Amino acid sequence: MAALTTSRIEKLQLYDTHLTDSSCPHLASGIRNNPTLRTLNLSGNNLEGPHFRDLMAALTTSRIEGLQLSSNHLTDSSCPHLVPGIRNNPTLRTLNLSGNNLGGPHFRDLMAALTTSRIEELQLSSNHLTDSSCPHLASGIKNKPDTEDTGPVYEQSGGSSFLGYDGGSDNKPDRGITIVL
Repeated sequence: MAALTTSRIEKLQLYDTHLTDSSCPHLASGIRNNPTLRTLNLSGNNLEGPHFRDLMAALTTSRIEGLQLSSNHLTDSSCPHLVPGIRNNPTLRTLNLSGNNLGGPHFRDLMAALTTSRIEELQLSSNHLTDSSCPHLASGIKNKPDTEDTGPVYEQSGGSSFLGYDGGSDNKPDRGITIVL
């Protein structure tokens, strides 16, 4: 990862490269020290673990606009580590968390962070979200300042509880967040 700190890489694709939690501190150092990195794809690895927190802390000072973390074996216990990265990164616009297992009590914290983030597209498909996760998802969308008058775009919405959210039915154009379930 030392090369990442001295290069002017804007897009880094590390999809399915067998990275594990022990890689996170090295990735974090590279992210912190590369001001040109805009897109990071870490999908298809196994980043769940105690050092995942280091990676998310580095995200808070980066200029990354797109982060792909799909299929990383992330669980509900990863949500508290995702929160600072989402809440404190002023440039993050796209976040893909699909193919993980984020359903659980800490999912609420993740959705609360969404309300103060700059994220415009959040992908959560295949996350084993249950009906009990849906009110937190709806709250995260509903309380996001740039979606207060318009509803988000949904694709393949999950459980029956989610059907109760109506972010705005006054036929205004959608300028809010895109949620892919």
